[in-house]
Amino acid sequence: MSIYICYTSFENQLPHDRFAALLAAVPADVSRKVRAYRRWQDAHASLLGKHLLIKAMSHFSKSALLDKLQYTATGRPYLDGALDFNISHAGNLVVCAVSSDDRIGIDLEEVKPVEFSDFNGLFTGKEWEDIRSAADPLAQFYHYWTIKEAVVKADGVGISELNTLTVLNHETAQLLDTTWYLKNIPLAAKYVCHLATAVAAPDITIEEISL
Repeated sequence: MSIYICYTSFENQLPHDRFAALLAAVPADVSRKVRAYRRWQDAHASLLGKHLLIKAMSHFSKSALLDKLQYTATGRPYLDGALDFNISHAGNLVVCAVSSDDRIGIDLEEVKPVEFSDFNGLFTGKEWEDIRSAADPLAQFYHYWTIKEAVVKADGVGISELNTLTVLNHETAQLLDTTWYLKNIPLAAKYVCHLATAVAAPDITIEEISL
């Protein structure tokens, strides 16, 4: 199993001409959805994510036919007959992962203050103990959260099943009857990213892309 991960960042709004050029390079339906965002940060993240998908598919000599983009009932994006992929964004980072063979999920989060009580019921007692006793509880919270998000995104069940997921150790997690393999993906300081795969020890390539 081969996985290609590419990511990009944006500190500020792209120059108008550059943003317009990137927008013109995607299908009208995708462009319309991008332009519908009220926050420029969300519009940038959405558009850059689609361009990362195009780049990631080309790594496997495949075309990302964005006009064929579909979504499952739980909101998981897919392309009929194409390689499996997953996109995530947080803060000013966007990441895309594409797999040559099987299901994958990737989740990226920016480490910033969060109210732990808002997430009661989504972590096991052991996970909460690990979080609260950690030298950096906030970082440990995002460690577990990105694992859980990556797994449910890989499986496609949706976040309603987060409370049925158990992180067995820092390398595997169990969701219903399926074991998922975990990989920490270091992208930038103050960000946490995890990859969930159906196969242990895949071959992973990571590349930063300038858009």
